[in-house]
Amino acid sequence: AGTHTVYTIAMDNAGNEAEGKTVNFIVQSTGQDITPPVTGIAFSAPSFGTAPVYISSLTAISLSASDGLSGVAAVYYSIDSDTFSVYAGAFRAAQEGGHAVKYYSADAAGNIEAVKTSSVTVDNTAPVSTFNVAGSSLVINGSLYIISGSSAALSAFDGAAGVKEIYYSLDGST
Repeated sequence: AGTHTVYTIAMDNAGNEAEGKTVNFIVQSTGQDITPPVTGIAFSAPSFGTAPVYISSLTAISLSASDGLSGVAAVYYSIDSDTFSVYAGAFRAAQEGGHAVKYYSADAAGNIEAVKTSSVTVDNTAPVSTFNVAGSSLVINGSLYIISGSSAALSAFDGAAGVKEIYYSLDGST
């Protein structure tokens, strides 16, 4: 254990000698913690994707940290800010739109993990579905009449997370 210096000179078989180099290094005694903790992030349902992760304001965001020697002293997080709060349990991002969730941990030996960032997009808006008729149709007294030989199609649009599925029922069928 302690601080050491090594001076090296290399020589080849032809007698060429390299310029000497000095390397300083520190040997840490076994068990001394010099490694920062590692923090992970997880999202409850509903969540989709990776960069960004699409969530709703109901999605719980959880952090977990581990440290092999001295133990985790604290976990910190922020949403859209460089001002961090101490993590005390799952939290949510409520405001619709894109957000940067930043997080890191510190261990009992004073090692601090580099700040990590996860991009999330809160999508609380349902998709919009449409019923389109190709061919002849007309509306009489609020009722849609489709002329024989025409076709109908369903479509949906979602401006954030995208449409996952479209369900339909014709005359009460399942």
